[in-house]
This record gives sequence, structure tokens and C-alpha cells, in this order.
Amino acid sequence: MTKVITVLIVEDHRLMVEGLEDLIAEVPELKVVGTAGSVLAAVDAARELQPQVVLMDFRLPDGDGVQATRLIRKQSPKIAVVFLTAVGDDDVRMSAADAGASAYLLKSATAQEMREAIIRAAGEPLT
Repeated sequence: MTKVITVLIVEDHRLMVEGLEDLIAEVPELKVVGTAGSVLAAVDAARELQPQVVLMDFRLPDGDGVQATRLIRKQSPKIAVVFLTAVGDDDVRMSAADAGASAYLLKSATAQEMREAIIRAAGEPLT
């Protein structure tokens, strides 16, 4: 039996959320357990759902993904965070790493690169 990796999507654009859900659903080992569109909602959802991986956008309506990552990792250090954002700034990338992010992908990445980053962040072997 294959272990399922649970994923929380943090993204404030509904169309992007739906696309990510569809791309993640193509891999039987990955399961989206929830979505959130703000820092506050992300922290609450991570606490409640305890996903293995949070797929995090940088720009959110009430702050940014770095703030959300710090709060999530403070309350649940075992949750891995993978950034998926359009922001390619090196300072943001370093801030995400300092906050505890496992990976940082641009939205120009392929679906396969995103899925592999989620699997690696969860510490599961690539199949």
C-alpha cells in the first residue's frame, strides 16, 4: 500500500487553487486536504488539518507566505512548506528559507516539478 501525502494549498486566486487541486489529484500518492486564501486561514487550516505539506503562495491579502510559514512551523514544526509563487526575488527566496520552507518554486515550474517538490518535502521516496 502506498502512503498518501496530505497537502494544504494556500493561494488566494480561486482559478489557481482549482488548477493546483487538479494537478495534484493526478498523483494517487498526493491528496489535497484543504485550501486557504489568507495568512490567518492558512494558520488555522494547518493547525486543524495537520497536512504533511503546505503548498504556499507568497502574496496573500492579509500578509505574505513567509509570515504564514513562520506561524505554521512554530505551531507544527513537522509540517513542510513548499513555496509556489510568481515572486522570483532573491530576498523573498531567502526569507522563505529562513522561515523554514523546504522548497521554493516559481509558478513557471512544470506540474511534475511541483509534484516532485511536494513529495521530497514530505520525505517520501520518489517512485
